[in-house]
Amino acid sequence: MTTATRLHDALSARGRLPRRRLLLAILADVAAGSMSVFERRYLRDVERSHGLPTARRQVKVVTRRGVTYRDVEYSDFAVVVELDGRFVHVGPRREWADLERDVDAVVRGEAGIRFGGPGPRALSGQSRRRAPAPGSRLDGGPQALRSRL
Repeated sequence: MTTATRLHDALSARGRLPRRRLLLAILADVAAGSMSVFERRYLRDVERSHGLPTARRQVKVVTRRGVTYRDVEYSDFAVVVELDGRFVHVGPRREWADLERDVDAVVRGEAGIRFGGPGPRALSGQSRRRAPAPGSRLDGGPQALRSRL
């Protein structure tokens, strides 16, 4: 088994490599905690491009129903972002489990937002309605972040 960091280092050491820049960017995002195309798209097209603070990724949470992992957590702002892909979060049982996790977050005083739908393109339209313009910075503290998400 290997890691994204080891692969990144190995690819960096190679001579010519088609699409090197893309591969290295993907591996850097995987090393940062992105575990799917959808999560990488959020990191690149929402968090970074809109100047949001760097979030914690794949945060382990123990609840009364067991262990789960949050896709994105802005701990300083008590904001949780869940990115539901088509393959894992489909069906009544999975949707009910997602709802229970959302309720648990609210009980803990956290604001949550769940993106999902037909695929990564859904994220662009959903977030664009609330996010600041690309390159702008977030002012106003936790309430401003919550209102953006």
